Amino acid sequence: MRAALCIALGACTENQTPQPEPAPVLPDCVPNRDGAITSEAVMIAAAALSHFWITPTMVSLRGAMGGHIDDVPMSDPLRMRFNDLHQYSVALMGTAMIAGFFLLLLTVRSWTRR
Repeated sequence: MRAALCIALGACTENQTPQPEPAPVLPDCVPNRDGAITSEAVMIAAAALSHFWITPTMVSLRGAMGGHIDDVPMSDPLRMRFNDLHQYSVALMGTAMIAGFFLLLLTVRSWTRR
């Protein structure tokens, strides 16, 4: 009887079509990856632009003006260029901070879903 049951069960499993495995599901603790990756990319881009483009130019302008920046008149072309670059630098760092705050919110939100 046992042999017949094994043969019958074996025959039943041979005729079944294999079922595809379900797609892996990310755990709830993983933050929204699209938003997180975008935020990280914005932070990296802002920091890179500031570090490799704006800061070296500001340092060279500061050296060309000699002394303290506050001693140079506001109408001086070098001072005007320095002020413009400083505004860009502040905007880039503000953008990086906002992206970092957004990333923090995504992370905390993923923790509260546990």
